[in-house]
Amino acid sequence: MCSGRDKREETRGKRVVVIALGLCAACLMLSSAVAWAETVRDPTRPPAAVEPVRAAPQPPARNYILQSTRVSEERRSAVINGRVVVEGDQIGGARVLGIEQARVRLRDARGEFSLALAVPKVTRPAQAREYEYLETTSTEASQ
Repeated sequence: MCSGRDKREETRGKRVVVIALGLCAACLMLSSAVAWAETVRDPTRPPAAVEPVRAAPQPPARNYILQSTRVSEERRSAVINGRVVVEGDQIGGARVLGIEQARVRLRDARGEFSLALAVPKVTRPAQAREYEYLETTSTEASQ
């Protein structure tokens, strides 16, 4: 038969086991809650995988100014940035491909491009004005 002392020890042993199991369960729940919380995304936090968008590096600007063109049967030339060039010449890293009236085609490392003179578009030619010229005689001119 079991004595009262044995029952108390048995009860105490059961309590220790229950407390130990409870602590283990609490630890498991706590660790799973932490793991679950790490997987839940904060809706106000920006995504970490998306890197900030950086502007693409801009190639250096083409600083060419067409100042004039000359197109004749004998020669085609242009003035670009104050320098006279003909077809085939190089200027500032670009090759002159063609010269036309008020336009020059060039090619550089970025490709082919054109320069144009800033010429206003003429919608109708100017009309010659007729003037009446008064003839003066030598006596009128001397007065």
